[in-house]
Amino acid sequence: MRYRAAGGVSLENANLSGLDLTGFQMNNLNLAGANLSNTNLTGVGLVSADLSGANLTGATLTGAHFTMSDLSKADLTGANLVDHDFLAAKMEGTQLSGANLSNATLVRASLRGANLNGAILLGTDFREADLTGALLKGANLAGSILNEANLTGADLTDANLAGAELENTWLFEASIQGAKFNDTNWEKAFCVRSFTRCSEHYLESLGAILR
Repeated sequence: MRYRAAGGVSLENANLSGLDLTGFQMNNLNLAGANLSNTNLTGVGLVSADLSGANLTGATLTGAHFTMSDLSKADLTGANLVDHDFLAAKMEGTQLSGANLSNATLVRASLRGANLNGAILLGTDFREADLTGALLKGANLAGSILNEANLTGADLTDANLAGAELENTWLFEASIQGAKFNDTNWEKAFCVRSFTRCSEHYLESLGAILR
């Protein structure tokens, strides 16, 4: 059974911690600053919802839908978000350290300044996403799709990008010390603001591992 929140209802700063909201449709709802920690959100519709600053730590998010939602500065530390849809979502400054977003869709999502340190991002689709200044230390991006993504100033220290797709990816001023680029098409990425393609010499001079 599905339940739909009444139109115009605001749950801003509401304490919904630990509740079972399975199947609720909360599309377009204002949940800014809400406490959703340890809440069961299985199958919940959150399309275009405002979840900015919300606490989602420990929440069950199986089958939840986040297309075009605002998750800016929300806390999703360690969340299981495998196969989830964040198409065009706003996730600026979102806490996603240690989260598993394998095979998730983040096409055209804005993740400026997001914390993805240690995140599992196997096969994640970041096409045209904005990851300017994002923290990706030690993240596993193997097989991810980063075509036309903006990683300007991102911290990719010790990240694993093996087999990732990097066509027209912006890597301007990114920190790549110890990052693994083996089996990627790094030569199709841009490393300098003059839209100069990356070179083996340039990447290795910054400490990247290409083989």
